[in-house]
Amino acid sequence: MSKTKEKYTLRLEIQTPVGDWTQDFPKTTKVSEVIQATLEHFGLAPGDYQMRLVSNGETLQPDRPLVSYHLEDGAAVMLIPAQGGGV
Repeated sequence: MSKTKEKYTLRLEIQTPVGDWTQDFPKTTKVSEVIQATLEHFGLAPGDYQMRLVSNGETLQPDRPLVSYHLEDGAAVMLIPAQGGGV
């Protein structure tokens, strides 16, 4: 990956109940957009999902951009169906 691309993108390791996915996103991408992209990638039904950091279990707020969490490249996150929804 070029230095320019590294500066503006963030690689996420996304864990879901149906498999894992590694993807680069612009750092300004909102968490809700990452959730939507993950649902589309795996063909999961729309629903109420949360994204959490694997390292500490912190729930990422859907309306915040990735950059606001100061994540490291390669950060691991989990897509979790909210209570009673999802997969």
